[in-house]
Amino acid sequence: MAWPLRLIALFGPAVLLLIAALLETEPVPPADAAEETAAAATSNRFPLLIGSAALAVAGGAMLGYFRTLAVPLGSTALVTHGLGLLWLLLMLPPLEQRAPDSIYHRFMESWLAVVAVSVLAQHWLVRTGAILFRRARLTSQEIGSKEDWPPDLAACKELPLVKTFRESIVFDAAPAIDLLGHRRPEVRMAALSALEFRPTWRPGQVDQVLNAVQGEAVPVVRVAAINAVANVDERRPTELLAEALHDNDPRVRQAASDALFWDSHRPWDWMRNGVRATLADPKLHDCGSLLREGQTLPRDGVQSLLAWSAERGQVSVRAAQTLAVYYLRALQERTEEVREELMKTVLDPQAPPLLRIQFARLLARNRMIDMMTLEKLVDASNPAPLRLMSAELLLSVGYNSTAVGCLREVSKLPNRELALDTARIVQNYLNVDMGLAVGQPPPPAGSPKAAEIARRLTLWAAKSESGESALDSTYKPAGMQ
Repeated sequence: MAWPLRLIALFGPAVLLLIAALLETEPVPPADAAEETAAAATSNRFPLLIGSAALAVAGGAMLGYFRTLAVPLGSTALVTHGLGLLWLLLMLPPLEQRAPDSIYHRFMESWLAVVAVSVLAQHWLVRTGAILFRRARLTSQEIGSKEDWPPDLAACKELPLVKTFRESIVFDAAPAIDLLGHRRPEVRMAALSALEFRPTWRPGQVDQVLNAVQGEAVPVVRVAAINAVANVDERRPTELLAEALHDNDPRVRQAASDALFWDSHRPWDWMRNGVRATLADPKLHDCGSLLREGQTLPRDGVQSLLAWSAERGQVSVRAAQTLAVYYLRALQERTEEVREELMKTVLDPQAPPLLRIQFARLLARNRMIDMMTLEKLVDASNPAPLRLMSAELLLSVGYNSTAVGCLREVSKLPNRELALDTARIVQNYLNVDMGLAVGQPPPPAGSPKAAEIARRLTLWAAKSESGESALDSTYKPAGMQ
């Protein structure tokens, strides 16, 4: 039904003026001087025909510009009806000077004026947000009374009703905030999804969302609440996001991480305590880096993590892992500068060992570490994991006596995890059967299987100096006769 309205908006005023021209009658010559006023009246047919033709051309021009009948209805009606009314006011004499049968003229002018004023009024109602606010209130009531929600809460934000709600609260978030106290999590989810990544808020609204987040028990709804305030660069929302980094649910932690570290310009002081608490949280010791690939840190944050990587305990492990992910992006953006910085840390015996290991792995993955450096890193003065990594890289190119000597030395250390890693390298690159299943993770360090692997490794290290494999007397490493 929209296209008939658009045709009326385009050519309706032209038709009205054409009908008025056809209804126009020629004036009758006056009988005496008393009819001078009537004698002054002349035929209005020609101006009406000209106006009708001009409006028809204007409508056709608009139709040709958009090349489709789907022209903007309001703008089209305002232009054509406004031009028609202006033509009547400028080209025709006042009503009192026209012929007595000008009732149609009065109707035509009234119609054109009413339509033009109505379109203007509707435009300003939209600009002020009154229509959207009413629509938001009605949609809010519909969401609050809705019963047939999808079983997956995350799917609520894809509903057409929620998308309509998001569009209707563009000027004021109050209708959505009023739903945050609803008893049903689906309703709260819909309201927060409509507020997702909202850039502008009225005073007090952000605090209402944050209060709702702190009391929310459903993880998916907490994720939606985090996304709602993700674009708010203020202290309290930032502190709340930093606390959410060690939430019990991984989806909440990921949402908080994305909000804080995707090119964020929030001050580091606002999030520092929350980040440290997250790195030191014992229940997250296996979560690895705080950052995901592509995320970044403020410069102050990098300095803090460099200091934390030198401490004892879990915080140093996760701080080093996080810095490795941060420098991966930096390495892509500023290759030579960052490579020199990382290499300097790797070769620095005073640098935190965990940091040296992570940076060396990063450089090795990107093939930015040379053989001469690797031979330096297998020296006994370096941390054992760093020596093992360097020895493996050397052996991946070919047999290297220095690397084999490093493996023999490390195998004598009383550390079961190091023994398992050393056995893997020996089995993969020196073809000595250590009892490890191919393509499978190593057994637990405290298992009998791990003890047997460590025994085999010790036996190999004790007798391999002569060039023989302790487990296979016929084995000769590549390059040795």
